[in-house]
Amino acid sequence: MAKITSVGLVRAAKLLGGVDSVGAFTQLKIGTGTGAESASDTALGNAVATATATRTYEATNKCVWSATFTGFSSSYSLREVGVFADDDTMLLRHLWSVARGVDPGDSVTVTVKCTTAEATT
Repeated sequence: MAKITSVGLVRAAKLLGGVDSVGAFTQLKIGTGTGAESASDTALGNAVATATATRTYEATNKCVWSATFTGFSSSYSLREVGVFADDDTMLLRHLWSVARGVDPGDSVTVTVKCTTAEATT
């Protein structure tokens, strides 16, 4: 499961209130980092590619980001994905349990879904 970052929560709250004219989360980044997900994350462990995401809404209460990454210059074992604003503020980071291998010339499509829900106690 992805971990929402502390800085991402601040940005999300500002977006909800229209405060400070902050930008939306529009980018996906993928990388090879293997460190545990943490609310204190501000970047991927080792980002290797960035793409502008197509953003959609999916019922019920899901924001969906999707992007296709192409033109890898090397072979990579992808382990992490993050959702970012244009100013590099990270909303969330997810560490895949299994690495996804890519080679030069490959393309990979990544989709991230974030569901909002009422807190339960």
